[in-house]
Amino acid sequence: MDTTKKRNANLEFKCRKCGFPVHFSVLENQNLSKTIKCEKCEKKYVLGAQILEQLKQFEALCRQIQESKSIFGQAAIAIDVGPHQVKIPFQLLLTRLSSVLELNVGGEKTSIGFRVNTLNGLSLSN
Repeated sequence: MDTTKKRNANLEFKCRKCGFPVHFSVLENQNLSKTIKCEKCEKKYVLGAQILEQLKQFEALCRQIQESKSIFGQAAIAIDVGPHQVKIPFQLLLTRLSSVLELNVGGEKTSIGFRVNTLNGLSLSN
């Protein structure tokens, strides 16, 4: 994949045949055919309408989180543990966790990950 395409590919999963990461974006490429191909072994993956819709929602959610990172200094996730409340700053939480969507593709669980490109300043840890 050329570097421009890879830079715009926000989602990825491991190819079932060769294990190579398959990069793609359903939001960047509105004309995305329902077929995605592994660059290494050329195995094709056909995406149904329901999976495409879930991927669009997941990618949009991850992008919105990135676009909202300027408020993370004031935001936290609060967890109630008995009478106590523990607050985890959003900034810390998002620098330690990965965004992953688990889908059933062809009868197998497939993890689709959201790629954070630190070269483009999209790192949630900044």
